[in-house]
Amino acid sequence: MKKHLLLLGVALAAAPPLYAQNEIGEVFSSDASVRGSVVLSGHGAHVLSGSQISAGDGVALLKLERGGELRICPKTNLSLTVDANTKSLVVGMNVGAMELNYSLLSSVDMVITPDFRLQLISPGNFHLAISVAPSGDTCMRSLPDNDASVFVAEMMGNGAYQLSPGKNVLFKAGRISGVTDAPSACGCPDLKAEKLPPIAANQAPPPCANPSHNRNSGQQY
Repeated sequence: MKKHLLLLGVALAAAPPLYAQNEIGEVFSSDASVRGSVVLSGHGAHVLSGSQISAGDGVALLKLERGGELRICPKTNLSLTVDANTKSLVVGMNVGAMELNYSLLSSVDMVITPDFRLQLISPGNFHLAISVAPSGDTCMRSLPDNDASVFVAEMMGNGAYQLSPGKNVLFKAGRISGVTDAPSACGCPDLKAEKLPPIAANQAPPPCANPSHNRNSGQQY
C-alpha cells in the first residue's frame, strides 16, 4: 500500500500543470478582452480551452502555444477550444473576420460559422483570411504561402466545396451554390498587431460568436 501511495505521489509531482495541457496561446492587443479560462502571468494573458476573445477597435493577435497565430479583426468575437491530446483547434465565429497562419502535420482543425463548417485538411501550411457578414456572405482568401486545402460544408444543407490552395471565394448568403470570386477586402486591415503588448484580462467581452446564435451586427467586408 505504501509503495502504491509513493508511486502515486511521484506521478502527481511529475505531471504537468492542467493549464499547460489545455493552453491555446497568449493574447496580444491594446484593447481586446478575454472571458473564460485565463492564466495571468508577468507576460500577459494565456487563454485556455473554452475561452472567448473579443477584439476591440484594433486587431488582436493570438500566438498559439503549438506554433503559429490567429489575427482577430476589429469587433470580432471568437470562441476557442482545443483537444489536450491532439491539439486540434475548434474556432467559433459569428460575424466578423480573422486570419490564420500556422502549419498542421496530422491533426484536423475546424472553423465553425453560422452557415458553414470549415475543415482544415492536414498536412499543410494554412494562411487564410475568413470573413462573415451579417447577410451570411462568407469570404475565404488565400494569403502568401498558403498551400493547404479546406473542406467547406453547409451546416443546414448538403452543399460542399473544397477550397484549393490559391483560390479566393465568396459564398453568397451562406450557401455553397452562391459561390463567386472573393472581394479584395477579406480579412483584417493592415494593422501591426504583432507589436501590440500582451493583454491584461480584466474586462469581459460581450457574448462570443456561437454557430447556434443568430447573427448580430458587426464588421462587414
